[in-house]
Amino acid sequence: MMDQIHNNDRKSIMQGDFPKAADQAVIERMDIQHGMSMDYLARPEAAKAIQNILLDILLKGLGRELRS
Repeated sequence: MMDQIHNNDRKSIMQGDFPKAADQAVIERMDIQHGMSMDYLARPEAAKAIQNILLDILLKGLGRELRS
């Protein structure tokens, strides 16, 4: 996953494995954050917004441009 983030632009990252990895992380934490997880899974637009926020955090940590 991190290789994809290091080597691709934002559009390619969002078309790759990143969204599914974010989904899996949410599913794995459902026992702790059930309400938030259900909202994420039930509302694709909310999931996409959260995925973009997570990607912004990762890109910022790598010193890469946030939006392109």
